[in-house]
Amino acid sequence: MSKTSLAHIARAAGLGAALLMTASVTSGCVVHPVPRAAAVVHVKGAPPPVRREVVVARPSHRHVWVRGHWVHRHRDWVWISGAWKVPPRGKAVWVAPKYHRRGGGWVVSAGYWR
Repeated sequence: MSKTSLAHIARAAGLGAALLMTASVTSGCVVHPVPRAAAVVHVKGAPPPVRREVVVARPSHRHVWVRGHWVHRHRDWVWISGAWKVPPRGKAVWVAPKYHRRGGGWVVSAGYWR
């Protein structure tokens, strides 16, 4: 990156952005986005038992099995069937939803790609 480009960045976005860009370029640093936090929902009733599923043949070596799980929608539990999914990034890992009893209800943490 040229000094002229860095000067333009400094004027447009402030010195902090230019310094961060310089540090990233000169150090060989690769910046990965921070995974977004899983959505959390508080509900009264427990999720139903997990359903048994038949895992069909893997479509390709890139696909990852995301097992079925319950989600809470509009005051009711809805089953999302398991499926083969291609991760959004090369080495992304599916973090399954979690259900925890808390107080008089349940806390549901949605699944997400990490």
